[in-house]
Amino acid sequence: IKTKLDKEFMIDKEGYALLEQLDRIYVAGLTLEELTNLLNKEYSKYVKYPKVKLNLKAYRPVNFYIDGEVIRPGSYVYSINKNEVSSPTLTDAIKQAGGISHYANLNEVKVTRINSISNGGGKIFTEVDISKVINLNDISQNIKIYDGDTIFISKSKETVARQIGKVMRN
Repeated sequence: IKTKLDKEFMIDKEGYALLEQLDRIYVAGLTLEELTNLLNKEYSKYVKYPKVKLNLKAYRPVNFYIDGEVIRPGSYVYSINKNEVSSPTLTDAIKQAGGISHYANLNEVKVTRINSISNGGGKIFTEVDISKVINLNDISQNIKIYDGDTIFISKSKETVARQIGKVMRN
């Protein structure tokens, strides 16, 4: 016997999904793969061999905080349009904050992120060199920004113009 529980569901602000047979289940912080595994496990109590398939219908806005050498430091919400298929990037976040100041350190942009549960939870940190994005030397430095990220751009002793000049000469 095949049963089809083909339903749409939303995750509320507290991180709960309301699902048929499972009622409220806490799913905050899970990746799509983690959620699929959790739902397969939970539905196995009611269905012999569940095969949950998830399709993301809409993205929620990405909330991030940016501080340091930007024009307007603070909390921001980046709304993802239906036509977009990914999260905003570091340069998108900087643009939303009005751009960088004259003394922004392009070589040491720090990003703090909430780690997924399957990767141990907690927070992880990385440092990127946005000057490599400017000169198209390494666009992988223009990382995606996720919900809850904190970005910090420290102050440099050199102006941005001088930093870019050095990058362009190399």
